[in-house]
Amino acid sequence: MPALPIAKRQAHAFLSYSHKNKAIADKLHQWLRQVAGLNIWYDGTAIEGGDSFASKIEQGIASSRCIIRLISQESLKSTWVKREYERAFNHQVSYPQFRIIAVRVDDCTIEDGFMADALFLDMANGIVTDEFCRQLLGAMYPMDLSLNFGTTTDIYVSYGWDEAEQPAVRYINRYFDQAGFRLIGDAKDQPNFKGRDQRERIRAIMESCRGFLAIVPYRADEASKEFGGTSKYIVRELDLAAAVGLPIVIVKDPRVTLEPGQLDSAIDVVVFSMAPGFDRADGSPIEQAAALLHDRALDEPKHAHYVFYSTDINPENEDRNTMIREVIQRVTGMPCRFGVDISERNDIYRVIIDQIKGAFVMVADLTGMRANILIESGIAIGADVHIYYVQSGETHRPPVMLGNPQIHKYDNEAELIGRIHRIMLPYRRAVLNVDLT
Repeated sequence: MPALPIAKRQAHAFLSYSHKNKAIADKLHQWLRQVAGLNIWYDGTAIEGGDSFASKIEQGIASSRCIIRLISQESLKSTWVKREYERAFNHQVSYPQFRIIAVRVDDCTIEDGFMADALFLDMANGIVTDEFCRQLLGAMYPMDLSLNFGTTTDIYVSYGWDEAEQPAVRYINRYFDQAGFRLIGDAKDQPNFKGRDQRERIRAIMESCRGFLAIVPYRADEASKEFGGTSKYIVRELDLAAAVGLPIVIVKDPRVTLEPGQLDSAIDVVVFSMAPGFDRADGSPIEQAAALLHDRALDEPKHAHYVFYSTDINPENEDRNTMIREVIQRVTGMPCRFGVDISERNDIYRVIIDQIKGAFVMVADLTGMRANILIESGIAIGADVHIYYVQSGETHRPPVMLGNPQIHKYDNEAELIGRIHRIMLPYRRAVLNVDLT
């Protein structure tokens, strides 16, 4: 039975290890699940040779979006490690978005050619450090961190999630990537933004974009016939984009029938067969549509989305804050702003207030109960901005005006990174450009 498409799988990762590394695996699992809030396929017992090995590996791989395999001198002596990697590699051939992450927990040497397609990380002495956590989340959430947030043109891309449709989706997306767009999609693993149903969540993402691309494949099943032979979700998102007022480009398979009003809402409709052999067809109409959307994109989104992080911005915290920014941007696909980013000095207090009021989400570090952080938190509450709190050290009761907030405690920077990930995960949207390479 085929596995689910990567994005629909319940487990973020399959954590695999040998009995020699169980203590390390337990620590890593505790950080991944209890601190960072990730859903991990982990049965709590070492997977070794035996009758259950193959079935456990197949089950773990098919249920997860990536595999994290602990590698050590002892584990590399086992033929089971190589067989496990072969299974993971074969799965990756069928599901290219499936990632293989190898974590070295000692100074073992990997023979040339073995696990050549894996991402290798070092977990020195088996210790869960902040730098290792940053690298691990980077492997799980790949994105181009050179993107200049705020200057790229974001467009929302609506497309089918069936695995068989993905080659055509990537082919079409490449034209829009080459036109300079950052391609934003819904991350279906996240059920809701805080207090929003699915429609409002999608609307919120669309309102942070400057255009809309619908990639409309043909589907022959009975359920799709009611929607012109395609996904009902794409049709609904197309209608929503028109209601939001985004300039729309439609690339549709000729076998799909859309309503006249839906076709009229688009600035361009490209009829393009997504049947096998699509990559040999003339792609110039898609290229022209991408150029047209670039010219007709909104000058500004209706509501630019970003995360404001309120914290102590002393120079000694620069490395920590850089790490936090990277994690937030990887997980959410949104820019993360700090007060230190503000270059305006004539009326800096008014600029900070406006930045907080315009944020989609804010995180405040209440460590030490600094007056500026408390004031900024009050501004966010008054502006009805979603706000979350983290704190290190002794717990202090916050001022009454902050209400009775949930405070996410952390004892070290590895825990802080995990807490930030847990907070940000419900706000995730996908950046599709990374999957085009």
